[in-house]
Amino acid sequence: MDLLVAFKPMEPYARVEAYFRMRDELRALLQQEVDLVMVGAVKNPYICREIERTKQMMYA
Repeated sequence: MDLLVAFKPMEPYARVEAYFRMRDELRALLQQEVDLVMVGAVKNPYICREIERTKQMMYA
């Protein structure tokens, strides 16, 4: 499962901690591999368009 995530503003170390904690907890909860992609990390315009076209809001 691929998830596009956005974190509130925080210190870089705290963001790293939040990223890996979220990934590990989702993997345990869903019992499957989970890949997190942070908003703004994808620079390829073709991939960005595909993400925008297919994304589904899961939590706000």
